[in-house]
Amino acid sequence: MPYRQISHEFWTDETVRSLTYIGKGIWACMLTQINTMPIGVMNLSINSFCEEINTLSDRVSHMVSDTLFDTLNPLFEKGSIRYSEEGRFFFFRNFLKHNPINSPKLVIAWKKYLAKVPECALKNEVIQTLDEYVSQSSESIKEAWKSLGIKVSDTVCDRVSDTLETRNKKLETRYLKKTVTKKSSENRERRELAKSILEFLNLKTGRNFKPLDSNLKFIEARLREGFTRADCHAIIANKYEDWHKDPKMFEYLRPATLFNATKFAQYAGELPAEKSE
Repeated sequence: MPYRQISHEFWTDETVRSLTYIGKGIWACMLTQINTMPIGVMNLSINSFCEEINTLSDRVSHMVSDTLFDTLNPLFEKGSIRYSEEGRFFFFRNFLKHNPINSPKLVIAWKKYLAKVPECALKNEVIQTLDEYVSQSSESIKEAWKSLGIKVSDTVCDRVSDTLETRNKKLETRYLKKTVTKKSSENRERRELAKSILEFLNLKTGRNFKPLDSNLKFIEARLREGFTRADCHAIIANKYEDWHKDPKMFEYLRPATLFNATKFAQYAGELPAEKSE
């Protein structure tokens, strides 16, 4: 029965150590799972691999389906993992380091595995990597490889469909889109919260401040600093109690004063503990 193994050095590798725990688990799964052939090729598309991971854990499945390349980016940058959009398979360049070949019979078996790899630029890279590995092996291994008569194909296109530059551009574009979307969503939520706080100020004071940027920007700035709706309501209520009977001070019950960066922190410090919870 075929099996896969990884060296204990796997866990001390600098690139592997830079991965998250989930990233380490996914990488170990790739190297040892049944769809990974002895030549270091996992003949699965990204979507198919995600479906395989789905059977392990909902948390891991979600992580892989959304951010597989982000999670394993250090390995893609180093070249340890290569993926062909064209052939829809993964290639692990250092696979034979963990699963060395010591029998000519195993080399002969490479032919049937290579036959399963779709013709594409990355397949050429697979063949070249195997050839480099054999060149440093015993004479019997070299003879077995030579007898297969396998050469780099001249018919596949010269374009490597998934170069590091292309992959990094895809990662950067996807990251920027997610970041922009996340920030836009956070800004909308913060604006709505600021409006509700301004409405509370109007109800408490009987005034009519409009939900304009000139008013909301002060409240939003404090929300970005981590203050909550409860904090804002407590400060408004507290300063109302202090100032509403004094016509001069009543005028300061306004966003520009209450939510001023310096003064707001001071007002927050004046609150009794129960009011700031």
